[in-house]
Amino acid sequence: MSRDGYERVIAEVWREALCVDEVGPHDDFFRLGGHSRLAVRVADRLREAFQADLPMRMIFDHRTVAELATAIAARA
Repeated sequence: MSRDGYERVIAEVWREALCVDEVGPHDDFFRLGGHSRLAVRVADRLREAFQADLPMRMIFDHRTVAELATAIAARA
C-alpha cells in the first residue's frame, strides 16, 4: 500500500471516530477533539484495517495523519 493509501484509511477512521466532516494529512488527532479513550478505539480500528500489530502509543507519538501513515508504512 502506498503512503497515500495509508493516509486515506487513517483519515477515514479518524473522521468517523471524531465525528468530523474532513480530516487532512496535517490534522492533529488531539486538536480535532481526540482523547486517550478515543485513541484506544482508533488504534483497534487501525489494527483491523491494516491487519497489523500497532501499539496505541503510535497515535500519541505520531499525532497527524501524515506522521502516522509514515510510521505505519515503515512497519509494513
